[in-house]
Amino acid sequence: MRLQQPSFWNKKGLISLLLLPFGGIYLAIGAIKRALATPYRAKVPVICIGNITVGGTGKTPIVRAIAEFYHDRGKRVAILYRGFGGKVKINREVSATDTAATVGDEAIDTKTALPWAKVIVGANRAASAKLVENKVDVIIMDDGLQNYTLAKDFRICVIDAKAKFGNALPLPAGPMRELPGALKNMDAVIFTNGKGKGFTSRLVSTTKLPPRAAAMAAIGNPNKFFDFIEEQGTQITNFFAFPDHHKYTDAELKAVAAHTPVITTSKDYVKIPKALRKHFTVLNVKAEIDKAFFKLLP
Repeated sequence: MRLQQPSFWNKKGLISLLLLPFGGIYLAIGAIKRALATPYRAKVPVICIGNITVGGTGKTPIVRAIAEFYHDRGKRVAILYRGFGGKVKINREVSATDTAATVGDEAIDTKTALPWAKVIVGANRAASAKLVENKVDVIIMDDGLQNYTLAKDFRICVIDAKAKFGNALPLPAGPMRELPGALKNMDAVIFTNGKGKGFTSRLVSTTKLPPRAAAMAAIGNPNKFFDFIEEQGTQITNFFAFPDHHKYTDAELKAVAAHTPVITTSKDYVKIPKALRKHFTVLNVKAEIDKAFFKLLP
């Protein structure tokens, strides 16, 4: 089955208005954190890629496209992750022998895809930057627009062109981490899943998919993943949607594997035991971003 965000996030109504006072508290807490913060200034440029809404907007392929842009120009790249879903309690570099259980699915997925990049995990982004700033030429910070511990030299907001801002109300009344006015503080805005008033990023599949298959995803917006599969001409026979960063049980994966072949994301694939991976096909994608965007990067 598909996962859906709360329906009242799509338009203003009684429920969203009743929750609006809590949204005000949420924004106030964010403003206090921002006012009290003393961000650390790294020795190299810090590029932050994030969003001002909850849910998946398609940041991961953009993070990798920017990392590859610098790598192709001979620059040493570090990518910072919080390590959500992992067991790491201290800031440290991810190695090829790490697993999703230890450092989180996003970090190990990126390390697998970009073995030349230094991938650092840890809740304290400033500490992560200090670990690596003398070893790289640029730092890319994933999902950190609302993190105020590390100064940012270039801010990128990624927006889903179809979902946009929903009812434009703050959590929990709506999907907003920050109000739309925060866009004026961004150095660039990239729209996925369509066009908007900014740059456009288009996903391109690099995987040959079967004509019929089940599909499984535990990402911010599983429905976008399912829609993309169908756009490639594959008929989805069964939908398996789980919350973002979901830790699969053996029973869950065996139940899904029974519907083989199953198409899944690379972020989910790293959490599947090797004995079951033969039942799953990874949908690999790359982001094609407007060329003019890269001219803005520091």
